[in-house]
Amino acid sequence: MEKKHRHVLYYALDVSHDALYANLCDLHKQFAASPHVRIAGLCGTYSDCAEWLADSPPLPVSTVTFLWLGNSVANMTQDDASSLMGRLRAACAKTSVDCNFLISADGCQMEHRIRRAYDPAHGPSKMFFFHGLHHANRLLGPVTFKEEEWAAIPEWNKEENELRYYYAPRRDVRLEIGDLSIAVKKDEMIHYFMSGKWSETQMGSIARSAGLRIDKSWKDVHHEYGEYYFDIIT
Repeated sequence: MEKKHRHVLYYALDVSHDALYANLCDLHKQFAASPHVRIAGLCGTYSDCAEWLADSPPLPVSTVTFLWLGNSVANMTQDDASSLMGRLRAACAKTSVDCNFLISADGCQMEHRIRRAYDPAHGPSKMFFFHGLHHANRLLGPVTFKEEEWAAIPEWNKEENELRYYYAPRRDVRLEIGDLSIAVKKDEMIHYFMSGKWSETQMGSIARSAGLRIDKSWKDVHHEYGEYYFDIIT
């Protein structure tokens, strides 16, 4: 955008104030001399963003593009993704600006490859999947969750093309949290994480439910990763 001299007001959205501040500082340094690219931050959730946009003073732009990179849109259910996009579209309409969406999504649906990539027993994936327990311990103070007492269990939903992960205790445990005493049975499943590997058909359905349509798409040669441009249905 800078090289093409396009005027852009970029808002970075994150729930972590520290991460947002650190990354905005880096971006400001990169574009300090730019007369075309302006950068700001929004600290909050996707829902907070929709509310802010609906109630904000008129923005100095004619079009808002929502940019989702990686596969983060598929960490929510398809219904939730459609609902959120619908809310964002409605917020834009309320402030009289056009909107579109540029969304990345995993498309690999080979179960053995997906399970290998999200293996909870080894390497970075193990650290990632048990991060929730470690973070809960930091918030709660004492070591409420002992990693050796819990398993991270994957389930692949072939119909929805979604990988879902659960925590389950390896034995009966009792969690003492403040005045609460919570019993969890051995192998009792507690949903923790999901990652969709959605097809173009599914992405089209998500778009239509939000009042949008796929206008363009780009994929790798194996159709394992895609970029989708959603526009408003007219």
